[in-house]
This record gives sequence, C-alpha cells and structure tokens, in this order.
Amino acid sequence: MSQFDDPKFLYELNSAFTKKFVYDYLNQHKIHPDQVRTQSSVELRESLVKVDRFLAAFEERSKTIDLGKSQDAADLRALALPMLKSSLLSVKRAILAELESLSSVQKIESIQDLITQVTDERIRSKLHDEINELRDDSEHLRELSQEVEKDKDKLDLETKISLERLNTENFERRSRVWFSLLERE
Repeated sequence: MSQFDDPKFLYELNSAFTKKFVYDYLNQHKIHPDQVRTQSSVELRESLVKVDRFLAAFEERSKTIDLGKSQDAADLRALALPMLKSSLLSVKRAILAELESLSSVQKIESIQDLITQVTDERIRSKLHDEINELRDDSEHLRELSQEVEKDKDKLDLETKISLERLNTENFERRSRVWFSLLERE
C-alpha cells in the first residue's frame, strides 16, 4: 500500500495545499488573521465583507465545480473543500472577535467619558441611547461569532465523518481485493 492510498496522508496533503491557497488569498486581500489583529474597526468591517463575499462565491462555485468521478476527486470534494470553508470560517470568527472587542471597549468607554462631562440632560439622554445602541451592536456581533463557531464545528464534524467514510470505503476495497484473491486460491 502506498502512502497515496492512505486517507490520512491524503487529508494532510490536501490540508497543506488548501491552507497555502487560503492563506495566500487572505494575505493578498489583507484579511489574514495576523493582518486582522492590526486593523481598525472600519478595515475590519471591510474585511468581513470580503470574507463573506469569498464564502458566498465559494459556496456557489463548490456546487458547480466538476471534479469528475475519480477517487481523487471524491477525496478532494470530501476533504479539501470543507477544509477551505473551515479556514474561511476561522478567519471570519477572528474578524468578528476583533470587531466585538474594538467596538464594545473603545466606543463605550469614550461615550461614557463624554456623558460625565455633559450637563445638558437632552444630550446626555442621546448619549445614553448611543451606548445602548453600541451594546446591542456588540451583542449582535457576539451572536454572529457564536453562529460562525457553530457552523465551523458542524463543518469540522462533517469533515471527520467524511474522512471516516473514506477510511471505511478504502478498507472495503482492500477487503474485496483480498477476498477475491482468496477465492481464486
């Protein structure tokens, strides 16, 4: 048995190629996790839009991509494509976490500082409304982050199931070969 018959080896190989492609794309579009950590909230929102567009294009393209009917194509569809999506969801989660962190801490602190300095009740009321809006926005980002985490966990589980299915199919193929050899003798 060669290493190319081993599903775990194929999984790791596809993983390496997929990660290189994804991280090259992320670097090119300035949405790599290391780049995200240094972005302002405006840049983070732009990055989130880029990732969402890439995910949408990926979803659309992965439905129509013709990989053929070979075992390698099945391996690619079962392993590499979900890993690509998983990587993108990880980046989206990182962006949402940074956005949540920036928006909830920086904006609320600066507005609270302003409120203490304002003597006009009408303006103070408006500022309180602004704080409530920021808290709602922060809660919304937190919920989005949790949804992305659930999607990623689900995708990771599906990938593990696909890997186990490939292992089982590979074992069944080898067993059939052995049984046919034994029947001949």
